[in-house]
Amino acid sequence: MNGIQLFDHGWIALRTAPSPSGPWSPERKLFTGSIYNTGDDVIIGPPEVALHLLHADLNGCLVFSEPAMLATPGSLYVALLGAEGTSTNGRIALIRLQHSTAAWEYRGSLLVNAQDGPPF
Repeated sequence: MNGIQLFDHGWIALRTAPSPSGPWSPERKLFTGSIYNTGDDVIIGPPEVALHLLHADLNGCLVFSEPAMLATPGSLYVALLGAEGTSTNGRIALIRLQHSTAAWEYRGSLLVNAQDGPPF
C-alpha cells in the first residue's frame, strides 16, 4: 500500500467453484504467519490455520506467500514459501488437507533456503 509492505495485514485465502464460470464460494481466510495482526479477524473472520503453529519446522516463518495447489480426489496439497524475515532464511513447505479428516498437516519442506539454495 503506497509502497509500504504490510505483511502483518496479509493472509492466503481460497474461493472455489465447480467451474470457472462459477458460482463462486465465499472467500475463506486459510493461512497466516506469526506476524499476522489479529485485529484483521474482523475481515472475513479469523484464519483457519496459523501455519507457524502447525509444525516446529514452520515456527520461524513470519509470513507465507506464493501458494501452489494440487487437488486430488482425497486431498488438497499446498506448497508455499515461508519467509523467516531475512534474505537467506525461509523454506518451501508442503501441507495437505485430507478431505476425510478436514485437518491440515505439514508434509515436509521441499526446499530450505539456507541448506538447499546455495547449490542452485
